[in-house]
Amino acid sequence: MQWAYPLHFGLWGGLATRVLYVLLGLLPAVGFVTGFWRWRLRRAAERKLARQKKAVTGRPMPLGEALSR
Repeated sequence: MQWAYPLHFGLWGGLATRVLYVLLGLLPAVGFVTGFWRWRLRRAAERKLARQKKAVTGRPMPLGEALSR
């Protein structure tokens, strides 16, 4: 247990290790934000494609067809 205390509180390794801990701690938040952003872009593209299809054919595009493009 003596090795776990310095690791847990960032006392081991100095400033470089503390900076690394902070960056690793922010990775989940960055992943969430970028994942949400990409999901919104994909959804907007699907909606735009469905509107274009509806304008051409006069009927809405089935969801499966919109997702396969």
